Amino acid sequence: MNKFVAFDIETTEVFQDGVSNSNITVAVTETSDGETLCWMSWLSEEQLTCPCSEIDLNEKFKSYADKFVEAEEKPMVALPQLSDDDVVSLYMYLEKKIHQGYVISTWNGASFDFQILAFMLLRADRLDLYKQCIKIAGGLCHVDIMFAFFANKGFCVSLGKVAQAMLNVDNTKTMDGKDAPAAWLKNGEMQLNVALYCVNDVRLQKEVHLKVMETGTVTWISRKENRQQWWAAKEMKHAVRIFKALKRSADKSKKRKRNDDTSQICDVSDELPQLQVSNYDSFQDFLSVKKSGERPLPDTEWMKKYEGMEPWERSKFIGWMSDTRCAINEER
Repeated sequence: MNKFVAFDIETTEVFQDGVSNSNITVAVTETSDGETLCWMSWLSEEQLTCPCSEIDLNEKFKSYADKFVEAEEKPMVALPQLSDDDVVSLYMYLEKKIHQGYVISTWNGASFDFQILAFMLLRADRLDLYKQCIKIAGGLCHVDIMFAFFANKGFCVSLGKVAQAMLNVDNTKTMDGKDAPAAWLKNGEMQLNVALYCVNDVRLQKEVHLKVMETGTVTWISRKENRQQWWAAKEMKHAVRIFKALKRSADKSKKRKRNDDTSQICDVSDELPQLQVSNYDSFQDFLSVKKSGERPLPDTEWMKKYEGMEPWERSKFIGWMSDTRCAINEER
């Protein structure tokens, strides 16, 4: 099994375009082999370090609930956002895991989680890590199944609708994601609730990732409550067959040209990228942000039938990685 780290965050603001001003309040990582860590900047009196284990988080939740069960005012347990040191620590953990052979798994992380992490690194004056974070976000070591789905289908699907179809779980949550920013600022009990909500979300994401890798498909419940399926692995195998066939044809053509005129040797296989075909080393490679962003655009003509429905550009998700607004004056 390919090793991966599921990664999810909660933030200070509800997601909008141009999320670079948002900050991480809490992040959770869970590896495919079962290591769960919670990243939040605890207040010193809590005597917990960042990251803490899921066990520590649950124990803190229980002790806090017992201590302040009847209290009118419930004190905070963490800072309003991750500290600069903890942001760096979170990034370094992800980078370490990549060096250990893991990939990072997210759901819309190419657009959201990694963008916010990158800009927090920038605001922490870690330009070096900011640049490296962008490379990871758009690279082969980042699998964002939602973005892979969008790149092939032309529309998005929620984690809840996929989990409902693939894991047979109820699409109910302990909290709505849009309520998490305000909840975080209320009191310590709500901060711990947000952290546990993030743990549950990242675990759901992990289980979906495992199921997608196992079945080679992404199945979801449509707006009309129908089960729909994207046969991703079959699509990948078809693309690989086309690539290999074109490569063989190009090699034969190259050989003929060499035999006809040794003075005009050209590598016809160089033309393959212009044909919009790619080779893939694995299914995980196929789902990576890098390879997803390189695939031909899907047919979205059907959207014209629906009033007000417009196809989104891929730049909506990954444009920030090369946007001129991200350009930094390195001499500052």
